[in-house]
Amino acid sequence: MFLELHIQEKKQFVLLLKEGRKSLDVLQWEDDNNLSCRLLSAIEKIIHRNDLDIASLRRLKILSDIPNRYTAVRIAKTIAAMFECRELHQLDKEDNKY
Repeated sequence: MFLELHIQEKKQFVLLLKEGRKSLDVLQWEDDNNLSCRLLSAIEKIIHRNDLDIASLRRLKILSDIPNRYTAVRIAKTIAAMFECRELHQLDKEDNKY
C-alpha cells in the first residue's frame, strides 16, 4: 500500500490510500497555508481510519499541477522523502548495519 498526494491548482489537495491502481480511501482539503501540519494530520487520519500502521505504507507519491518552486510542492516532497528515509533505516536495522 502507498499514499498518493495530488496537488491541484487553486490550492486543492487530494490524498489517496492506494493498493496498486485501486484507491482504498481519499481525503480532500483546500490549502490554508499550513500544509506541513495538514498533510501529516491527513496521513495519520488515513492510517487510523483504515486500521493500518505507518510501516504498512511503502511510500508517498506526489503528483502536482503546480510548479516545483511552490512551497507546497517542496513541503510535500520533503514529507515523501521521510518515507524513503524510513525505508532505508528499516533495511539498515534488518541487516544489523544501524
